[in-house]
Amino acid sequence: MAKNRPKAFLARSEVARLFHVSPVTIVRWAEQGKLPSQLTLGGQRRYPRKGTLAVLSEVTQVARTSRRTESPTGERGRVSTRRGRRTP
Repeated sequence: MAKNRPKAFLARSEVARLFHVSPVTIVRWAEQGKLPSQLTLGGQRRYPRKGTLAVLSEVTQVARTSRRTESPTGERGRVSTRRGRRTP
């Protein structure tokens, strides 16, 4: 009886859903060396689960850290979508 283990490799579409980007972006990142990947004999890319999740964790950690910092001018708050005004 097979155990319910996670797959060792992910498909391009699965990785794209994790990162909330287009599958074409995933291929570009792999070609640029930003994501680990392996090319199959059929010419398709597969992405190792552990390596992909490590990159995802790193990206989300950087995104969280950058949201917490103040602007270079020391101002806090967010930019309104109307007329570029700052809101408290």
